[in-house]
Amino acid sequence: FPQEFVDRYPDAIVATGEGEYTIAGLVEYLSGKRSLEQVPGIAFRPRPEPPTRTTQAGMACHLPILNRPTSSETTFDIRLTEKESVRLAELPMPALDTIPDLARCRGALTLELSRGCQWNVCTFCPREHKANRWKTMPTSEVLHQIAIFRDLCDRFGLAKHIFLAGEEFVGGNDEGAETTRILAIAQGLIDQNLGMRFDAAARGDQVYDHRMPRDWHLQRMNMWETCHRAGLDRLFMGLESGTVKQLQRL
Repeated sequence: FPQEFVDRYPDAIVATGEGEYTIAGLVEYLSGKRSLEQVPGIAFRPRPEPPTRTTQAGMACHLPILNRPTSSETTFDIRLTEKESVRLAELPMPALDTIPDLARCRGALTLELSRGCQWNVCTFCPREHKANRWKTMPTSEVLHQIAIFRDLCDRFGLAKHIFLAGEEFVGGNDEGAETTRILAIAQGLIDQNLGMRFDAAARGDQVYDHRMPRDWHLQRMNMWETCHRAGLDRLFMGLESGTVKQLQRL
């Protein structure tokens, strides 16, 4: 898809993965600090380096190129730069400048605490650009961000409810570590008495998996019960088909 888009709009630069490092790289490109080929996660047609001007601070800044030849006038290969996986622990809190508008419009709070899916093979999934593996942030940062949102709810009169926007709340089956992590988050919310409710999304086999033993299911029952006590209101699960053959086709 990025190649087709750039072929149709030869002047475009298309982000092909997560956006945080890509945006930072494009800013450095426009500031003359790196070439376009050094910007991670983009598709583009090679172009001449843009002209520059010197700012008052003495920095060389790129200027936009006008009247660039169209694809009908010249032909270039489309280039794809390597994607760089964003480390969620390095990201700052989401921008909070629109919270007053959100409260005035009676909107909902959304928070992304994880990204990607450990399955990551569904052909219909539109989330491939986010990550090719599941990842999250440290438990301490998860609790910190939820506590900040609780303070915002108190300040602006918002409902103490968050929709967790991550594709998969639990994460990969890495020998029980995911259960331990979810329990730590849930128990932290209980201990801090934040009073926040939340919705999350998970794969169906995070609740029941016929391949797993009885002890695994008992641990999961305890995990989900603890999550409910911690504030979990609704768990969204995608059920694409009831037949194994159809799921394999997907």
